[in-house]
Amino acid sequence: MKPTLGGHPRTNSVAESGLGRREFLVLGSSAAAATLAFGPKMFAGVFEGARALAVGFVPIEEIDGERTDAFDARLRVASRLRRGDRAFARKGAQVQIAGAALGDAQRMLTFRPHYRIDDGRDIPVEAWAFTPSSSTASGPSQFVMALDDHEKALRFSLVSRSKQLVDGKPAQDVANVALSLRHHEGAVKLVRGYYVIVPLFDEAEPRWSSYTLLRDKGHLVMHERHNGEARPVAREHIVLRVDHAV
Repeated sequence: MKPTLGGHPRTNSVAESGLGRREFLVLGSSAAAATLAFGPKMFAGVFEGARALAVGFVPIEEIDGERTDAFDARLRVASRLRRGDRAFARKGAQVQIAGAALGDAQRMLTFRPHYRIDDGRDIPVEAWAFTPSSSTASGPSQFVMALDDHEKALRFSLVSRSKQLVDGKPAQDVANVALSLRHHEGAVKLVRGYYVIVPLFDEAEPRWSSYTLLRDKGHLVMHERHNGEARPVAREHIVLRVDHAV
């Protein structure tokens, strides 16, 4: 059965409303209740987790502006960004999950923005999810985030199905990524643009310069040129559009 994108209801009432951090947490508390056990040490580093993540990037104007050719806006390695946009510290970020590609394996389960509340607890809120039992996944959504006061970053986690079993059931892997204004080893700088987050599993990092972002069935996803045509890349990934909130 082929998976269906856009059929998951759990994020629509929260993620699409464009709310501030406190309002987001109040409305999103039921979605986050099962994951409150994650604490501040979860993001001691970037790209930590049982599976690594690779991140590609395209400047926002190259996608949102007019292009003469579908392959004008090629992806590049996000870790090569040299300077963060400090306006995000003042304005906050409007984050849109612009697209998600499930590939053939369909191992991605949830993608979650993380919010730090006043008592120091870390609250991950489900903004995108794939439901294996019904083969449905969330559609594009958007939400507002303030930068983490300590790390000056937007923080996210990607949960995937593991090959390992726990009590006879598939385990879950959690990989973390942060878009930061500060310099950390392996950190990705926070600027206005489109970020493509790819779980590596047992695969090599994508050949970023071979890909661009184009729409397919309502989702902005990676495409490659094949026999003169642009075709979606058969590989799991999440596409984030990040801009100033105000």
